[in-house]
Amino acid sequence: MREQSSTSGASYTTGTGTDGGTGDADAPSPGKRTLVEQIAGPGGASGGNAGRGTLHAGSSGPDVEALQQQLAAAGHPCDVDGKFGPRTRAAVIAFQRERGLSADGVVGPMTWGALGGGPGASATPTTPTPTTPTPTGDAPTTTPTATTNTNTNTNTTTAGPGGGAGGAGAGPGEQPVTGGGVRDAIVAAARSKIGSIYSDVPGAADETGDKTRTGWETLTEIFAVAHPTFPKQIIKYMKYGKNNGKPGSNPNGLVSWCGIFATWAVITGGGNCGTWMSGSRCSSMSKVTHNPKPGDVGYFNANQHHCIIASVNGDQIETIDGNSYDTDSGGNGAVTSRMRSRSEFALFFRQVDD
Repeated sequence: MREQSSTSGASYTTGTGTDGGTGDADAPSPGKRTLVEQIAGPGGASGGNAGRGTLHAGSSGPDVEALQQQLAAAGHPCDVDGKFGPRTRAAVIAFQRERGLSADGVVGPMTWGALGGGPGASATPTTPTPTTPTPTGDAPTTTPTATTNTNTNTNTTTAGPGGGAGGAGAGPGEQPVTGGGVRDAIVAAARSKIGSIYSDVPGAADETGDKTRTGWETLTEIFAVAHPTFPKQIIKYMKYGKNNGKPGSNPNGLVSWCGIFATWAVITGGGNCGTWMSGSRCSSMSKVTHNPKPGDVGYFNANQHHCIIASVNGDQIETIDGNSYDTDSGGNGAVTSRMRSRSEFALFFRQVDD
């Protein structure tokens, strides 16, 4: 597995190589059940949803299969394959809108309740109001020196001497660290974009005849907040390629946007960072912390990768990553979530003063 990351500075270097795969975990394949089988199959949309976990793009297993069966019976069909891909997410969003729920594509207690007719079927969660804080005037950002990861099949990194930031903090037996207020809003913003962007997957051609990036509309919204000066046509069209720092890169390509995504989530949730090109960016060295909490930003030397910290439970940290290349959860320049060990991180950056 490999994650491409955001670069620092105002100059862009990009690669124009062709990437395979579609990133669509719901693409039809032999052996999948037909729509009639989905609706008539066991389970249907009956109860039994109490105790089911939260699902989102990249999830897989029996609960996802049950979700897909219940969505189909509720009039929002998708392939029943146990994999939560873009088509399943689209069905979830359509169902949530129909029932007056927050249409974020994440299946939690409210959505499970609505599917099973249980509590929460008519409740409407609130969505945090995006706010743009004023930059705090930190000294110009110094980005940690990147260490090239020569193994393109892994996205883990080795912490610095003594474990770096990855060696500090809660031990395995401690209680999970929860968010609250602004921190919850940052995580909710990041999680709402899971499965909505596949920037290396060609989408439909527009009126110009050029193919667009899958999810370019959402990616454009993210750049408008976090990196507003970046050319919109490069975000939209596949023909410009991407910035991956490889030989033969194209200066007109899409910059690696994991840090831009993290910046957008922090600003949208009300955190205290400036835009990606400002001195108070999310990875400003003045923000370094050894006690990461939800809503903070994690950093890896390999590929200079940035991510949002979604939850912390001792050594286990859930992250939400923009421009991810984890093919197990979507890949192809996607927004995904995953669990990591604390020792994998090089640094953590505090985004909320609490």
